[in-house]
Amino acid sequence: MGLSIDNRVYMKKILLLLTLDILILFTNAEALDKIKLQLQWKHQFEFAGFYVAKEKGFYADVGLNVEFVEYKNNTDITQEVLDGNAQYGVNYASIIAQYLNGKPVVLLANFFKQSPLVLVAQLVIINQLRS
Repeated sequence: MGLSIDNRVYMKKILLLLTLDILILFTNAEALDKIKLQLQWKHQFEFAGFYVAKEKGFYADVGLNVEFVEYKNNTDITQEVLDGNAQYGVNYASIIAQYLNGKPVVLLANFFKQSPLVLVAQLVIINQLRS
């Protein structure tokens, strides 16, 4: 006892539809939103957290494919974001002044609680200042 020709055609159509549904489901699940993060300097250690997060798949886990855009001379980071060339930017404290001057920006995170800049001098000079 087997299936009639009509039932076999019907079953093939159902299997085809199920296969297409599964393919669409997996295709949509793997599609990541492409975004650009404009850096405020060259690729280096200060951005290590971003690079490690990408390597460990943290961005992909939330549906993002992040491209890091290295700084080029005279790049206005805020304008790059506002023009849509990058979706996010790493910027300096001057972003606060830009916001106060009416630029439609949002501060998402503060990475340093104090300026990472330091003053370096030779010990001889420091001793001269002490005396």
